[in-house]
Amino acid sequence: MNVQHGPKTSRTLLIAGVAVSSVSLQGCVEVPRHTIGYWQTQESYLKAYKADLPGHPLVLNPCTAESPRYLQCGGHGECQPWLADPNVDNATEVASALKFCQCEEAWADPNCETPRKSQQLAFLISMFGGFFGLDQLYLGFFFPYGLFKLLTLGGLGVWWVYDLVRIGSSPVGAANSFKVMNNVPHWAFVLSATALFVALAFVYSAWSIQRHRVQKQREVMMLQAEGAAIDSQRRFSGYGSTLA
Repeated sequence: MNVQHGPKTSRTLLIAGVAVSSVSLQGCVEVPRHTIGYWQTQESYLKAYKADLPGHPLVLNPCTAESPRYLQCGGHGECQPWLADPNVDNATEVASALKFCQCEEAWADPNCETPRKSQQLAFLISMFGGFFGLDQLYLGFFFPYGLFKLLTLGGLGVWWVYDLVRIGSSPVGAANSFKVMNNVPHWAFVLSATALFVALAFVYSAWSIQRHRVQKQREVMMLQAEGAAIDSQRRFSGYGSTLA
C-alpha cells in the first residue's frame, strides 16, 4: 500500500526541523558584550583640556580660578566676559559675568593650548599637492580621505577642485576638531584660484596646439612620401624602361 505525503506533511516536517535546530543552537554562540561604555574608554574632556594652574585643582575654565593673568588661557589669550549684549557698559554687570578664554588666532581649545593649522599653508598645499591628497594629510585626515584622494588622483580632478575652493574660501576643520586659522583674505583666494586656472588653461592650450602641429606635420610627411613613391613609379614602368 503506497502512502503519499501531501504538502501539509512536508510543511510540518520543515517547521519541526527549524524548531529543533533553533532550540539546539541556543547558547552555542556567545554574543560579545561591553563591560564599559565606548565613551568611557576615550580620554576625558577635562583631562584633555585641563587648566593646570598652581595651587588650584584641575578646572576646565581657567578664568574661574584666581591666578595671575599671564598664567590664564595658556599665555595665548585673555579672559573675556560672556555677555548677551557685548556693548554693555555697566561695570558691575561686566565684573559679575562669567568669563571664558578668548584665544589668539593661532590657538584653540578652552585653555588656548592647542595650535591651529594654517589656512595659508593648507591652501598652498591644496593648490600644488591636492592631486595627491597632501592637503588632507596636512589637516590630519590620513584615512580614508587622504588615502582615497591619493589613489584616485584627486578624484580625477573633481575632488581636487572641491577641496581647493573649500579650503581657500573659509576656515575648515582639522582632525583635532578645531578649525584652521582664518588667514587667507577672500581677495587673495579669488586672485590665486583665478591665476591657477588661467595658467592651467594656457598650458593645456599650448599642449593641444603643439599636439595638433605635430599631427599635421606627420600628415604632410606621409603625403610627401606617397607623392615621391608615385613619381618613382611613373619614371620607371615596364621592362626595359630608361631611367631618367
